[in-house]
Amino acid sequence: MRVLHTIPQPWSADVTDQVFLAIEGRPAWLAEYRALEREFDRTTLNSFVGFHVKDVTGMENSGREAVAKSTLIKNYSILVASAG
Repeated sequence: MRVLHTIPQPWSADVTDQVFLAIEGRPAWLAEYRALEREFDRTTLNSFVGFHVKDVTGMENSGREAVAKSTLIKNYSILVASAG
């Protein structure tokens, strides 16, 4: 997930929102996102991105959500460091 690797570590609880903001901020990434959005529906695509952010960071879902700053998503799951 090349977008995630542009975000400084340690990753914060809003890393998912940061990924979507990064996508919005780079025209090539946004064009790729829009192409995938045409292939899949937005909900599926955004869930896929969120799942992979959680997976690659090794963080866990806190069970809480926050309102997104990104316009590509409405809200996101707040992630926390893995207990294990």
